[in-house]
Amino acid sequence: MRRWAWHSMGSVASLAVPWHPADAMPEGVASTLDGVHLWLDEVEDALSPFRSDSDLCRWRSGRRSLCDCSPLLGEVVEAVRDLPARTDGGFNPYDRGGRFDPTGYVKGWAIERAVGLLSDAGIMDACLGVGGDIQMIGCADTDRPWRVAATDPADPGRILAVIEAPADGSRFSVATSGMAQRGEHIWSGLDLHRGSAISRDAGSALAAVTVAGPNLSIADSFATAIWALATDHPLDEAWQWLAGTGYEALAIGAEGWVRRTPGMGQFLVLAA
Repeated sequence: MRRWAWHSMGSVASLAVPWHPADAMPEGVASTLDGVHLWLDEVEDALSPFRSDSDLCRWRSGRRSLCDCSPLLGEVVEAVRDLPARTDGGFNPYDRGGRFDPTGYVKGWAIERAVGLLSDAGIMDACLGVGGDIQMIGCADTDRPWRVAATDPADPGRILAVIEAPADGSRFSVATSGMAQRGEHIWSGLDLHRGSAISRDAGSALAAVTVAGPNLSIADSFATAIWALATDHPLDEAWQWLAGTGYEALAIGAEGWVRRTPGMGQFLVLAA
């Protein structure tokens, strides 16, 4: 297995490709990896809500029109348009100040597209993740699917579940929303004064929501939506709209409890 890691999108990007260290890399791989780096940098330059010089910040402040911005911004504006309806209102592409902020979609979308660059270059087995959001294609090794561990936020050394990609090597992703990566950063837009880390199941702290399914852009936005809805509803209600979408979810509490949607078991090889 060959691995690379670098700082990207306010976190750490990690790429794994199942080549034996003694094997020479196929021709063109170095330029493809450079292309992945450049793509993630391009997304951050255009769409970061944390950089005043990004096209997103210039557009929403009125300093630049949408048609004068990177076409990536227009693409994302269109892509998130129907997500509130698809997620029972859980996904909200605006921040607390009413400014357009598609953060809950962009990272997953960017990683998914980056993996597309790898597959276009003939790299058919790869796992790319940034800050808890992971897109996988192919297998980790001969006849061995990719696996992702879900850990206890209070004890990262304790594995609560292991999620396994389909054995056929089809595209698969895992996205996590919660407190572990960036703190409390998601809101539903339903109540500006209510915290986002309390599950209505038993007044217990909800630490993370993980969604698994084919495409990371969707898994990322769905995880964001469930986390937001769980501030107002029990988990069974917060994720009931997920049924039939092809995506399943796992929730972890701050005290280590685990809940999952009915179909999540198909992806689990270990669960607390």
